[in-house]
Amino acid sequence: MSLAVSRQIALRVTNNDDIFALLLQELSILQDLDDARGECRAHGNLGAVHLSLANYINATKCFQEQLDRAIEVKDPSLEGTAFGNLGIAKMNLGRHEEAIGCFEQQIACLEQQAPPGGGPGGGDLERGRAFGHMGECYDAASIHDEAAKCQEQYLALSLKAKSVKDQDKAYRELGQAYKNLGNLQQALVSQFYIRVSHSLLARDSDVVALLLL
Repeated sequence: MSLAVSRQIALRVTNNDDIFALLLQELSILQDLDDARGECRAHGNLGAVHLSLANYINATKCFQEQLDRAIEVKDPSLEGTAFGNLGIAKMNLGRHEEAIGCFEQQIACLEQQAPPGGGPGGGDLERGRAFGHMGECYDAASIHDEAAKCQEQYLALSLKAKSVKDQDKAYRELGQAYKNLGNLQQALVSQFYIRVSHSLLARDSDVVALLLL
């Protein structure tokens, strides 16, 4: 069975055992072909399924394998993806310090790919999301000042990337970080009303409720 056919079938199956069987079959074929790049992505696919099922320990193992293959082929793009995936899995396991290290490595990999002068195509949104995840880890560890700094970076990069969805999330996370610092009235309300003036958060009553607490 070709890899293309395996992927097409995987899209049509709903049984988890069948999905894992197909992904493992694909991984085996790639290993036989000595295709390290393909193997890297296959481990990532397996990890993503485990992650979606909240099997975080298995997801971590898969993403570590993904990272090992990415380092082997010396591809910063693949390394960045693997570090990000591994960070998310470790964050869900409550291993926040390790997760922060992964997100820092992800950001470093993404910055290697940024074009000279920081022009378009530098992975702004991916870097922003990595900062956002890192901020969540700091928040969970009650290091709220660092959480706020990370969420500010997430907000700045999501604005640069013009992603309304990510801007909304960044404002929510930043609001929570400032609330935890006790700086809500001084530092966040003004940003919130600027956001409302652009009609980008006016619809989000949950954010309004959060900020008014």
